[in-house]
Amino acid sequence: MRERLEKDDLTVLAYRFEGDTFCRAERFATYAKVLGPRFKPQVLPDSSANLDVPSFFAKHVPTPHSVVTAHLIDRAGEPTIAARDQILSFLRFTARIAYWGRRGDRRMNKSATRRSGPNHSTPVNSLGTWKDLQ
Repeated sequence: MRERLEKDDLTVLAYRFEGDTFCRAERFATYAKVLGPRFKPQVLPDSSANLDVPSFFAKHVPTPHSVVTAHLIDRAGEPTIAARDQILSFLRFTARIAYWGRRGDRRMNKSATRRSGPNHSTPVNSLGTWKDLQ
């Protein structure tokens, strides 16, 4: 799997709460060992979890677990919102890559420019990297 991640330039984003009993630290350690640097783990403190969860979670999920769903605190500045925004940014970027990839290399290599900045020389199809979007 590690070879595929490298060959296809793939990234694995993963999020967990520090005290999660379903997705324990050992699991993330194993993923990191198997997947290498393409595995991007994020561990959030339990204190950043929403504890006002639906009854199913209250009954069956005794510790914070669902970073971007049930345990998300939907308020600016919260770590769970930052995780959600990072995931969405990553998905937007990969969708952009997929879109331009389907349009063919001839469009990717086109030297057309758009009016941007003082010298107006930013390439239209300059996708940058995911890190540029963070």
